[in-house]
Amino acid sequence: MPRITAVTGLVALVSITLPCSAGDAPDTYAGGTALCVLPQEFVLAGAVPTGINFDFPGNPAVPVVNGGTAPLYDPVTNQVVGFITTTAVDNGDGTWTVSTEAQTASGQAFVQPDDNVLVPTANGLEEATDLVLDLGNGYETPGFPVDGVMFSDPAPGDVFVSVEYWYERVDGSLNVESTSLTGPFMKANGFTFAWGYSLAEARTFKRFGYACTFEASMDACPGCPGDLDGDCTVSGGDLGLLLSAWGSCGKAGAGCFGDLNDDGQVNGGDLGLLLASWGTCP
Repeated sequence: MPRITAVTGLVALVSITLPCSAGDAPDTYAGGTALCVLPQEFVLAGAVPTGINFDFPGNPAVPVVNGGTAPLYDPVTNQVVGFITTTAVDNGDGTWTVSTEAQTASGQAFVQPDDNVLVPTANGLEEATDLVLDLGNGYETPGFPVDGVMFSDPAPGDVFVSVEYWYERVDGSLNVESTSLTGPFMKANGFTFAWGYSLAEARTFKRFGYACTFEASMDACPGCPGDLDGDCTVSGGDLGLLLSAWGSCGKAGAGCFGDLNDDGQVNGGDLGLLLASWGTCP
């Protein structure tokens, strides 16, 4: 199953012109793929990059949001190993859809049998478990020169995100799934996101990506944890959203939507917190 990581841990639908948030400069991003060790939740120290493209001097093909397809380079040989495309769309209803997709240059699978999948970590070499598609400085490397996908109001905070994700296998068959979650994906330097697939899946597909639809406005009532729909009132609408997310939602502390106490479950504990904040938010 795919795995999502909040970018604080470090892991395409329409093309239109996007208004910029700073002067006339286009929104840029750092997109790439990497083999990652999952036990450390995509910690940068536990990753081997397999395809990169970022804003460095002399790069003739810096990937730009809504700017078409850009190459991915092997970080060792500088050979083109794939291509990446990112788009951002204002849906006109207070939401944005940001999508990014990568494909191999050869038409073969992203991970080949003879590829190195041993990753240096604090515990020594470990076998990689995931292939990650990263958007917008998702690794948050200090001093990294590229911002995330910028908007007119990039105030940082948690945002609710609906995600559609897909991959196309070498045999041409397509897998499409969807989910939703919330997390600190909006930073002062823009929207950043990463999505991971198991290494076993990555040995079978040649194209993969995701589309995130999210509300650009931040949490207007940060002291009101039961306000899931952002209307500054805890009511039946929020209760319905919580019940729709009922059950296990992943690893504790991963920021799952509806998991108000961050224990990796949406259950009676979260229901109690929601009911305790019932009514108009302070």
